[in-house]
Formats: sequence, C-alpha cells, structure tokens
Amino acid sequence: MAMTVAESIDALTADAGAGKLSPAELRAVMSAAIRLYAGAVEAAGAEIAPADPEISATDAMVLACALVRSQDFTPFDLALWFSRTAQPGVPSAPGILRAGEALPDSGVVDKP
Repeated sequence: MAMTVAESIDALTADAGAGKLSPAELRAVMSAAIRLYAGAVEAAGAEIAPADPEISATDAMVLACALVRSQDFTPFDLALWFSRTAQPGVPSAPGILRAGEALPDSGVVDKP
C-alpha cells in the first residue's frame, strides 16, 4: 500500500499535478506522511533516513523550513530537537554536547 501511495504522489509530481492540489489536499497528504514517519521513528527507537538520495537539498530545505515555520519553532527550539533526535553512535561536533552527553574530563562515563 505504501508503494502505491508513493507512486501516486510521484505521478502527481511528474504531471505537474502537485501545483493543482489545494492547500487543504496538500496538508492532508503531508500530515499523513509526517505522522507515518514519526510513528516509524518512535517504533524503531532511532532516526530513519526520511528520503531517497535523489531528493535535492533545495527540496529538503523547502520542506524543512516550512515545517519549522508551521509549528512556530525558533532556532533554539530547532537546536533542542535536533540534538534530541541525533543518530545513536554518531558523535556530536567538537565542542558541542548533546543532551545526556557527559562533560569532558568530568569522570562520568557515557552509557554504551
């Protein structure tokens, strides 16, 4: 069923039909996809790559910015959520600690 939905959305895009969707129709499709993704991530207990590599950086950022604005997030909110959903085993940038990471030289050992 999921592949049929994905193929239908791809067909809309190929036929320039995405521009023909009403805002309400687009919100319904996006809201369902967002709930599907969030549920899968919660069930997996880890972040799942949300898109195939052929999605352009521009397309990804258009959606990311729209989602941030739609929820009235601030850059601070985004930073908190970004660190919350970091992939396990991927170290944070040097000098930046994620929530739950031990301070360097604190003697605290991170849980594996």
